Amino acid sequence: LDNLKYINDNYGHKIGDKYIKEIARIFNISTRNGDIVSRIGGDEFAIILPDTTEDIANKIKKRIIEEVIYFNELELLPKAIEISLGLAIKNDNKEDLNGIFKIADRKMYMEKNEKKLAMKNKK
Repeated sequence: LDNLKYINDNYGHKIGDKYIKEIARIFNISTRNGDIVSRIGGDEFAIILPDTTEDIANKIKKRIIEEVIYFNELELLPKAIEISLGLAIKNDNKEDLNGIFKIADRKMYMEKNEKKLAMKNKK
């Protein structure tokens, strides 16, 4: 969940909590039964997609993005929800899950930095 600190600082933690709850709801409706959605930090979530191909994972990622866009069109919160997503697939049982998580985390930060750079270049 991007810009949560900004939301908390400018609108208060009660509004920030609404963003957290809304993105959790979006993650839950965008994933399948058996998928695991978990908040792992203040503004970070992890989604575990058991027995999932890269194609299916990308479809779920697309569904999440579409749900965020739809929600933002409703303008129910002071600012649009912004997210950055990282995706990594464990293809082999020998692969370390922590290593896969680190790859997804690095990709998420890359996406977040690309968005910041794009915003900077717009100014």
